[in-house]
Amino acid sequence: DDAGGDDGGGAVAAGDDDDDDGGDDGGDDDDVAAEPDYVRLAREDGAPFPYNKPEPAGTPKKGGTLALGVRWGHGTLDTTVSGGADVESSASMVSNFLVGYNVGPTMSKFNIELNADNGLAKSWEVSPDGLKLTFDLRDANYHNVAPVNGRKFVAADAKSNIERYKTGRQGGLIGTIESVDAPDDNTLVINLSVPDADILIPLGNRALPMHAPEIFDEGIADQTIIGTGPMIQDKEGTQKDQVLSFVANPDYWDGEPLLDGVEFRTLPDDEARKAAFRSGQTFEGLPALTPDEWKNFFGDIPGMEEQVISDPNLAGITVYAVNSNIEPFNDPRLRRAIKLAMNVEKQSAIRFPQGAEAFPAFGWPLFMDSKPTAEQFGKWWKHDPAEAKKLIAAGGWDGLEWDHIGPSQFSGGTESTDALLIEDLNEVGLKMKFKNVDFSVFSTQYYGQGFKGDNAESQSIQGWSTASPTANGYFWENVHSKSSVAHFAINDPKVDQLADAQRGEGDPEARKAIQLELFDYINDQAFLMDKLPITWSITFFRPEVRWWRWNAPYIGLHRFWDWGYGASKGWLDL
Repeated sequence: DDAGGDDGGGAVAAGDDDDDDGGDDGGDDDDVAAEPDYVRLAREDGAPFPYNKPEPAGTPKKGGTLALGVRWGHGTLDTTVSGGADVESSASMVSNFLVGYNVGPTMSKFNIELNADNGLAKSWEVSPDGLKLTFDLRDANYHNVAPVNGRKFVAADAKSNIERYKTGRQGGLIGTIESVDAPDDNTLVINLSVPDADILIPLGNRALPMHAPEIFDEGIADQTIIGTGPMIQDKEGTQKDQVLSFVANPDYWDGEPLLDGVEFRTLPDDEARKAAFRSGQTFEGLPALTPDEWKNFFGDIPGMEEQVISDPNLAGITVYAVNSNIEPFNDPRLRRAIKLAMNVEKQSAIRFPQGAEAFPAFGWPLFMDSKPTAEQFGKWWKHDPAEAKKLIAAGGWDGLEWDHIGPSQFSGGTESTDALLIEDLNEVGLKMKFKNVDFSVFSTQYYGQGFKGDNAESQSIQGWSTASPTANGYFWENVHSKSSVAHFAINDPKVDQLADAQRGEGDPEARKAIQLELFDYINDQAFLMDKLPITWSITFFRPEVRWWRWNAPYIGLHRFWDWGYGASKGWLDL
């Protein structure tokens, strides 16, 4: 649940924010010398709020349950099957990851930063040839619940998890891992098939939690999750599709959490979530709000304005794609016509009157040195219904109908992305029949590759870009035909060849050149209908919440899924 609108990026400078702690940005101009980067960059980008703010004064307190209002219900909790918000929010709450990220109020808003203090590996070494990673694991125990009963986490557990994930839906994220060894309880060795400059970041990603292997061995992972993390699954306090509950782990290796627990309260209705937030029943979880609504919240809740920040997302996230392996969508002329028909200016004006831009769903700051222009997105990026009609007529596709599925969390309403896209396609003589699917059901199908093969329920799909904010995430995991993460069913030899080439290229500049070639080719072939307006998302908590005010770009480290990173040190000023 995005408190400030659809996830996406406003116009933001590509660069590091090295000053998220409220310090001076070191500028030479006396007038701006005291202005932090996170204020200056947000102002330059037109973001409605700074990209960060200093934490309010106060001494951390013990106690209280952080209640969060969410739209989603409860499906499976098995991370090998699904990757929805319910699954991964739970995973990050109860389990740690092999590699830790830097999080909290001082984290960068522009990059994923590794931090050995926050993961199960307290240090690691990479061999000179880049093919061997050796991790020194910290002493940590699993939760004191059956069937593990607080036993020690050992390297063999990490090996078991990685090997399981490598053959499952997460395989694309860690596809360069060839083998894993556990020579002793505190040493883990990962051997790579090719050097992979990106591999450490996926090992800290929410899709790869270090769960207790017993839950898989005993066949209980569907509804039981056990880890070494700051929160313990609270089955007694959980009510299906109403409340998903967790309680603090008193034996957590990094110290007992200050919070007594965390609850995800399912409130599908937007107005119900607003009311719960205003009354203090929940502390986060608002629907998209207009600028006027933000201001009203400031007046209704004293101290609210000090808790609101903008989040710079540097690339698009939501993606539409047709199945390019089936007729008639295997003809690039039809795919190009659909993209030409999409009116991003109209969508921006209706959905984001506060301002928006459009970028393809690629992490362009990873391989471009400056913000790209529309011309760099290829000649099918423009809105040109007349040209779209010509391509449709040439192929004999006038009046073509097809089925489309998308998750209810991001859909619905006359001004939704789906409704506006249907209008655009109707204008050029195409009819997309939209099927709105419950988010938990959609996620299970999406991560189960339900869009691929003969069992696909639709000819087009709405999804989202990689959750691994790396070059490989965008240029291998999402697009290679052999990747478990390639939800959009691209199956093109040139895409595969370039994806493989960039993944194994050790020279940074040469790698960027290959990525740019792949970017241009995918755009030219219109494999992805990722031409959608995006705006700044907003982190919007009640003023009682402390330390938890964080977010990062590319959905790679995001409060919607990575709640567990905040559970260890977050607190409530009640």
